[in-house]
Amino acid sequence: MRKIIVLGLIVFLLGSCLSLNQFVVTPLGEEPVEYSQRFVYSLPQTVIEVTLDIEKTSYLPGPYRKFTEKYLGISSYINEEKTRWKISDIRLSESLEPDPQKYYSVNLIRGTFQSDAYFSMTSNGLVIDPMGFISSRATLSNQLTDESNRIVEIAMKKNHAEKTDTLFKTVITDSSFVKIPILRKQKDAKTIEQKAEEAANLIIKIRKRRLKLVTGEYNVFPEGRALEAAIEELDRTEKEYLALFTGKVITEQFTRSFLIVPDGFSQQFEFAKFSENSGLQSIDSVEGQSLSIEINPVGGFPFGIYGEEVIPKNTLLYRVPSTCVVRISEGLNLLYDGRISLFQSGSVLPLPVSKK
Repeated sequence: MRKIIVLGLIVFLLGSCLSLNQFVVTPLGEEPVEYSQRFVYSLPQTVIEVTLDIEKTSYLPGPYRKFTEKYLGISSYINEEKTRWKISDIRLSESLEPDPQKYYSVNLIRGTFQSDAYFSMTSNGLVIDPMGFISSRATLSNQLTDESNRIVEIAMKKNHAEKTDTLFKTVITDSSFVKIPILRKQKDAKTIEQKAEEAANLIIKIRKRRLKLVTGEYNVFPEGRALEAAIEELDRTEKEYLALFTGKVITEQFTRSFLIVPDGFSQQFEFAKFSENSGLQSIDSVEGQSLSIEINPVGGFPFGIYGEEVIPKNTLLYRVPSTCVVRISEGLNLLYDGRISLFQSGSVLPLPVSKK
C-alpha cells in the first residue's frame, strides 16, 4: 500500500513537471540518432549479504593433567587437544545496486527534463542513479573471548630441588688411611610430578586463605572494595593454577559475509563448505558439508513484465520487487528459513507522464 501511495505522488509530480516536455525511453545503446540530449538511469537489483557468525572452541590440556585426580581429586579434565567449530547465527541483509541488464536512456524530444521528478523516484528505490549507488561489502573479523590461547606454567617456587650427597675423603695419617665424610649439595631440576604436587598444594592454600577472608578469621581484616579485590585476585590465581591440571577452554567468535546476486528465478547453489573440525572452507574443499542457498519467488506484481520493444512516449519504466523465500542449509540440515524482497523477481512496469 505504501508503494502504491508513493507511486501516486510520483505520477502527480511527473505530470506537473514534465507535462510540457516530450521524451522517449529506450534500452541503453538503442537511442534514436535524432535525439542527442539524453541521460541514463537503471532499474535496481537486490544484492543479498549472508552473514555467518562462527564460533571456534579450543580445548587445551594442562601439563599436569595426569596428576589431577591424585593431588586434587578431580576426575574430569581435558586429556587431549582438540578444536570444534559451529555456526552460531545466520543473518541476511539486502542492498540495492544498478542492474547491468536494465539500463535505459531518456531521450528528450522537446522541452527540458526536470531532474527533481526523476530523483524523487530514486529516493524510493524504484530506479537507480548509476552515479550515486553504494555497494555492499564482505567482512571477516574475529573476537577472542579469552585473554590467552595457551597454558603457561606458573611457578611460585624455584624450578630446582636441592639435593645433599655424602662423600668420603681419604686422609693419610702416619699409620693408616682415614675416611672423612664430606657433605656436598647439588641442584637437580624438579620432576613434573614434583611441580604438580607444589601447584596442587598452592591451590589448596589459596582456598584456605579465601575461606579465612570470607569468615573473618584474620586479625587485620580488609573491608569493602579491598576485600572484593583480594577475593578476586585469589580467584584469578586459583583459576590459572587449576588450568595446569584441568586444562583451558578457549572460545573465539568469527564473522564472515558473502555477497550473492540472485538471477530472479528459482535457484539453488553452494557458496562455501563448513566442517566441525576445521571451520569454514572454500567451495572446492574436499572437507566439510556444503553450505547452500535456495531462493524461490512466491509471486510478483499482479501485472506482467512490460515489453521494452513498445515503450510509448513520455513513459518511464520502473521496477517493483517480489517476495522470495530464502533457505540456507548445511548438507541436509536447514540453518535458515526466511523471506526477502527481491527486485530481480519483480515486474517492470510503465509509468506514464501526462501532457497538456
